[in-house]
Amino acid sequence: THNMQGRTLYGAEVCVDPSIRKSGIGHLIYQARRRLCREMNLKRIIAAGRLPGYHNYANQMTAELYAQKVVWGDIYDPVLRFQIGEGFQYCGVIDGYLPTDADSLGNAALIVWLNPRYNPNKPTLAPPDIRSFR
Repeated sequence: THNMQGRTLYGAEVCVDPSIRKSGIGHLIYQARRRLCREMNLKRIIAAGRLPGYHNYANQMTAELYAQKVVWGDIYDPVLRFQIGEGFQYCGVIDGYLPTDADSLGNAALIVWLNPRYNPNKPTLAPPDIRSFR
């Protein structure tokens, strides 16, 4: 449920058309999320990200070990690697997050970005008018 007094922004799934990937659009979306989090004085952004390369390793390791190896740089996964590059921290695997995702075998990485400007002594602000958010 949504709580206007909450301290967390949930990052819904974001997809960029494969034909325009590597153009910086994903970075701009994540940059806007971080800016919104700072402007609203939220503590963090929490999201779940697909693990699309996991199906290639599922017979060798658990999804948790796969994600850890991505974090360590031993395995490349485009989604989790991108999210880590955007300053998010890996927190664990959510089993059964998206059961229809065959590439991730239903798994997702739980990630968090902590707002370094968060001030617990200030209130959470209402979101800005979307037309003026640039």
